[in-house]
Amino acid sequence: METRKKMSERKRGIPMSLEAREKISKGLKGRKTPWLMGDLNPAKRPEVRKKLSGENNVAKRPEVREKISATMKGRHLSEEHKRNLSISRRMIKVSVIGWMILFLFSSLASCSVSEINAVSNQPAIEEQIIDSIHDPRISSLAYGLKRAVRAEVNYYWGLEQRATVFYSQIHQESGWNPDAKSQYASGLAQFTPDTAKWISKLYPVDLGENNPLDARWAIRACVKYDRWIYDKLSEVYQERQRWAMTLSSYNGGKGWLDRDRKLCFDAPCCCDQMKWFENVEMFSNRAAWAIKENRDYVVKILDRWSPMYEKAGFI
Repeated sequence: METRKKMSERKRGIPMSLEAREKISKGLKGRKTPWLMGDLNPAKRPEVRKKLSGENNVAKRPEVREKISATMKGRHLSEEHKRNLSISRRMIKVSVIGWMILFLFSSLASCSVSEINAVSNQPAIEEQIIDSIHDPRISSLAYGLKRAVRAEVNYYWGLEQRATVFYSQIHQESGWNPDAKSQYASGLAQFTPDTAKWISKLYPVDLGENNPLDARWAIRACVKYDRWIYDKLSEVYQERQRWAMTLSSYNGGKGWLDRDRKLCFDAPCCCDQMKWFENVEMFSNRAAWAIKENRDYVVKILDRWSPMYEKAGFI
């Protein structure tokens, strides 16, 4: 009792001496708690054990057991409930399997879409890689106007048309100098004043007022003029021959090309007016310098500059 009193005083915050603390620790050492002792454990008392025995256990009485069994029988599921429960379980299984199949197909579809996107983006990736390696023979302005030329070609020629020949043509005309001026022409595409006025009147909506020194106007006018000449040569079925005649007409005029083709047609032997190389190019009544300039113009664009621009990614 003295020890408990001291412990209660300790709980209330009353200071204890060192001697008292040692006595308390010695008194509690090896002592069992009273509710685990045999004389205080409720389960070991005779009256409690008698109640838990078979003769006094309520759960073991016959009438109580009958009531419990009757109650449990009422809780059994009917056949209809069992059938509905089995159907529900089957539906859950089918839905789970369906979701798994759907997830599998969506995963495969996403993988295939990723592969398709990778393949479709491959030209753009290659173009970026090629753009990072500039050819010193190609002007930096060509790289700056590359998308503008491609856009005009896509619009007026279609997506299937390669733009390499247009890049090469501008390279041959002015070297990508929008302020370039020669004896007869000016601008990026080297339009003469008469040709610039004529094509502006031919396509007033697309070109508006002629301005050869404006780079974007010159690009559009060049693409449109090439298209006009190209369409006039629809009877020439070979693509390379048709482009050669188109470029010759751009440089010297469609009238001079028609005269050269007529000379070829009137030739006594072996000249096909549907072919430029080694046929029409061999006949002309122009001045010697004009013939050389016109024939070199075609060869340089198709055989020299086009491979260079194609290798640099201008396609």
